[in-house]
Amino acid sequence: MLALDGKLGRKVVVEGEIVKISMGYLPFQKHRNKSVLIKDIVSVEVKKPGLSSGFILFQICGEDNKARKSISDAPSDNEILFGSKSKYETALKIKEYIENFKKNSNHSKTNNASTADEIMKFKKLCDDGIITKDEFEKQKSKLLG
Repeated sequence: MLALDGKLGRKVVVEGEIVKISMGYLPFQKHRNKSVLIKDIVSVEVKKPGLSSGFILFQICGEDNKARKSISDAPSDNEILFGSKSKYETALKIKEYIENFKKNSNHSKTNNASTADEIMKFKKLCDDGIITKDEFEKQKSKLLG
């Protein structure tokens, strides 16, 4: 689990395949929570704090992902502001986790499709009489692990 407490009562927690964004822990704010599947995150942008706050911004599929035009604009629901170097490093870890999770998910889908394709090829060879049913079953078992 990765967690980042940001400014303005905002927090992001990444656990498994879900990103949870909490908003409104300040007394005058209405408390809201938002959960997003990592597969629905298009990109993650991290800015290092300097003269202004750093931030982590999640671009989410199907949402209005307008970026702030100036520092005075209010942050979007998908943006967590922070000020310290340690929080910047945590934001980078969150970004890396999400990117690796997405990469591994895409890799798994490719492997599953490749396995199915291989089984179909062996099935065709069996149907065409090039290999026996026993040989097909052995290859299928080997591919399915």
